[in-house]
Amino acid sequence: MLKSLFPKLIVTLFLAIWCAILPAQKFTPSQLSKIAQQSFRNTLRVEPSVLLNPQEYVDRLHNMPAGEEEEDTGYHGRNAPETNLTETGEAESEIHAAINPADTNNIIVSGMLQEPSPLGASLTFPTYYTKDFGQTWQKSEFNGVDFLGPLVIVAGGGDPIIVFEEDGTAHITWLLLTLDLLNNLKTEANLYLATSEDGGATWEMASRPVDGGEIVFSGDALSGGDVGLESGKFVDKEWMAVDYSETSANQGNIYIAYAELNAITDTTVGYRILVNRKLPDSTNFAEEPVAINTPDSVLVQFTSIDVDQRGYVNVLFTQLEAEDALPELYYSYSSDGAQSFSEPTKVTSFNLPCFLVADSTQTCIVGIDQARIYPCPHLRVDRSGGENDGNIYVVWTAAGLDENATTGLDIYYTRSTDGGASWDTPVVLNQDADPATDQFHASMAVNENGTVVIGWYDRRDDPNNLETHYYLTYSNDGGTTFVPDFPVTSIPSDFAQIGSKNLGFGIGEYTQIVTTGNYAIPFWADGRGNDGNIEIFSSLVLLENNTTTPVRDFGSVSTEFSVGQPTPNPAQDEVRLMVDLKETSSLSLRLLDIKGSQLQLLHQDKRAFAGEHILTFSVAELPAGIYTLLVETDFGFRTKRLVVE
Repeated sequence: MLKSLFPKLIVTLFLAIWCAILPAQKFTPSQLSKIAQQSFRNTLRVEPSVLLNPQEYVDRLHNMPAGEEEEDTGYHGRNAPETNLTETGEAESEIHAAINPADTNNIIVSGMLQEPSPLGASLTFPTYYTKDFGQTWQKSEFNGVDFLGPLVIVAGGGDPIIVFEEDGTAHITWLLLTLDLLNNLKTEANLYLATSEDGGATWEMASRPVDGGEIVFSGDALSGGDVGLESGKFVDKEWMAVDYSETSANQGNIYIAYAELNAITDTTVGYRILVNRKLPDSTNFAEEPVAINTPDSVLVQFTSIDVDQRGYVNVLFTQLEAEDALPELYYSYSSDGAQSFSEPTKVTSFNLPCFLVADSTQTCIVGIDQARIYPCPHLRVDRSGGENDGNIYVVWTAAGLDENATTGLDIYYTRSTDGGASWDTPVVLNQDADPATDQFHASMAVNENGTVVIGWYDRRDDPNNLETHYYLTYSNDGGTTFVPDFPVTSIPSDFAQIGSKNLGFGIGEYTQIVTTGNYAIPFWADGRGNDGNIEIFSSLVLLENNTTTPVRDFGSVSTEFSVGQPTPNPAQDEVRLMVDLKETSSLSLRLLDIKGSQLQLLHQDKRAFAGEHILTFSVAELPAGIYTLLVETDFGFRTKRLVVE
């Protein structure tokens, strides 16, 4: 329960500290504010507010009416509901996922769940896994906070990231900011690691954090005096990658890249991009990471990492070299297992309104906090062994390169076909040709065939620039051309409402696509109910040469129901479909045409009991073609593609 008492104090302390530290680097006031927010609000999942004396929190706690303490489900996350967003109505966002190379039926997805409580908000990391390619999902025992001591307060955290080793061992990392009530409110910011040997069902904590440690403050914020950082560092936004190459001397290594803000003195702070590695026979990452950015950078952040077929570690990050300079994307690589890195080289500059400029005249993204307007760069490499093997692909969010080209934001794309020595001229990837609407938060994957799959949030279908779909495109020719981009979602989300249940955090900063064979499986945060409820959604998209096909399977990730495959499929006469409900629920089955319009209501039950339901219907009178079956329950919905011959 005490967990929610301190977040606002901690946020305010951090912002005050970093605004006091950063003037030594000659930033304008607006830039100071932006950098402070960007550095910490990615981890601090609460809104800054009035600075409160800690004693006031204690007084409020003692004065709370009886019973409200039990309503605060946030303390340690131990009392968090054992259900996902779809079942709780709470906001589950900032999604990451990974697919098991040893068994592609096994996928793990995790997000952040923030729940309102009487004195703040709680934070846990619900994690789900499937072992049947998404037909059914199970809730893992992992929640990211229950290993903490009984009087350790979680003040913030985030960024769950998952990878699989070649043998199917899974690893997850995440960030936590904590205060220890039994140790003089000792404050720590740590990057943690856990491992699963059973496909995501159970997890074992590593014996020590990947990085982080204690943060010590100087000054007196409570009395309005100067605030400084006496010692400590803050690590932020990690990404991981695995060396799968059979010819690499470092096969099996796991690499992690992240940003570090380190107190050099009580008046200066250093920014570094760090890369660390975990060897196959080790349970922990190395004690000391390697820094790869130039030491005189004003700001470095937003990493992305991948490993190619040779075992080279490729890293992308954002760098600001001077106060009045445009932000730039930089690239570096390591050929010796991340023991050393090449001198970073520039990929491109870019222009992103609201990024680092708090008083921008440009309209920011409605539904995304202005302090969270990030370029969100992603880098992936082709390790297919085919003709495009070694290609490096990069996507990011911007409104232009050297200047603003549009009033809205777009997804920019470039590639290197020579190992990062040179880069194609960046182009806008989204094909809407509407300069006023926003596209943002891209994610990318490259499958074993070399197909490049990219997805993002997109508002082209709403002239008011609010209703947001999730779009997808892909390339089968090494990123030279892409199929016409298409919406994966059937119903948009109103982003004016997207953050109302998680203190304005909304969807977070990233989504994830996993791929296998001819399938792309995107995962994203979806708020289509427009009531602040954000759910984890996924779809199964069939990738065919130079054409897009209807979504084969689409719906909410839920442990409360499952839908089997229609049988037979293709069909000519009677079709059977199994729906398994874990609890009593409404249940309906609708037949949709290829455009998503309803043709028939095949089944409707306002109170279907828990258990298996075999739904049968005839397609004998239907014209041959492709149809969609839509199953709706109280816990979400799923679609299945049906072919009629």
